[in-house]
Amino acid sequence: MPNTISNNRTVSESQLTVNTYVLVRGNIEFARLLNKIEGDELVKDQRRKMQMGMSPIDKPYTTVTLTNARIVPIKPGFKSPEETFVEERFYKRAGDPADAPFHYTINNKSPYPNLFYQAEPGKNTEGTQIYPEAELANGLDVILILRIFQATNFARKSVTLHSIMLQEPVRYYVGNNTKALEAAGIILHNTSRPTTGTAAPAPAPAAPVSAPEVSNPFSTQPVNAAPAAPAAVEPMPEPEGPWTCPKCGSVVAAGQMFCGTCGTQKNAPVGNPYASQATPNTQAGGIRYDANDTNRNY
Repeated sequence: MPNTISNNRTVSESQLTVNTYVLVRGNIEFARLLNKIEGDELVKDQRRKMQMGMSPIDKPYTTVTLTNARIVPIKPGFKSPEETFVEERFYKRAGDPADAPFHYTINNKSPYPNLFYQAEPGKNTEGTQIYPEAELANGLDVILILRIFQATNFARKSVTLHSIMLQEPVRYYVGNNTKALEAAGIILHNTSRPTTGTAAPAPAPAAPVSAPEVSNPFSTQPVNAAPAAPAAVEPMPEPEGPWTCPKCGSVVAAGQMFCGTCGTQKNAPVGNPYASQATPNTQAGGIRYDANDTNRNY
């Protein structure tokens, strides 16, 4: 089990101020910052912690452990209660010599991904956001930016991981076979992954395109088409003269639509054109209907 700096801690969580920050610098000893410990791995992790007498973590989480851990004071020459609170949770492992560096571990159960920044040259607390492609390499020099946090409806305060500020160019974890590779004379300098893939070929220049024909919105033919032949001119109708009533035979003056004698309309058909000529009093031909049918479509 890890041993803390002192069994007599001087600062309790009730003395912490929410939304204040603490900087812890060190070298990565173990990191799971991109891929959460969850599922079956979380179950095994809980069992292992219980066997070691530690409190198991009840939900998926990420974690990072630093060696050579030390506080970077926000105000040089002054150590805040929050910085003391974190420092008093540094530890050494059983069997470590007296001059061994301290370790510090923080777990992050937040559902949000961790944030990473690359420090600007000569400015260890100013950086640009980066997006690591794999877990960070062991030994990488980093500053953990911690924040004092209090969840809604919870009285207790805690320390949460705000972000990670890399103090050197990003390197990635390559596994535990590095020493075996070096023994075989294989030296791998781990750096950031280069962008892979080939560039898409440049598109071929487009063939020249002729100007499109402009259509006349008032004509069914394009402007560039040959002119259409003129339409034939219909002759003017002959002026109408007097007409003879088909019913009574009276001569009706031109321009009159009805016979002045019997009232018959000009060009009116004689008789019922739909009635049968053979049996005018029946419905043998033409339009038929049933006088007793009440199912009419009108």
